[in-house]
Amino acid sequence: MSNNTKSAAPAKPATTEEKLETVLALATDTARKDVAGASNRSVTAEATLKTSVTEGDETDCNGVTAGVTLGVTSSKTVKGAPAKDGESK
Repeated sequence: MSNNTKSAAPAKPATTEEKLETVLALATDTARKDVAGASNRSVTAEATLKTSVTEGDETDCNGVTAGVTLGVTSSKTVKGAPAKDGESK
């Protein structure tokens, strides 16, 4: 019985650009979820991806980092209401 299964070509390593897109998306999605629905909140999220590939006697190490800060603010002014401490009318 012969084996007709062809071996797949080895996967190409991710490019630096692809790694940057991955960590930026992770940081952005995380910050977005933590800030969602808030009226006054700031969220900073950081993501890092480090890889180490060893082939024979050679090791290739690299990494990428992304940081994102998202914030939402909200304020309301009511006519005729007394000003809060430190605020002018």
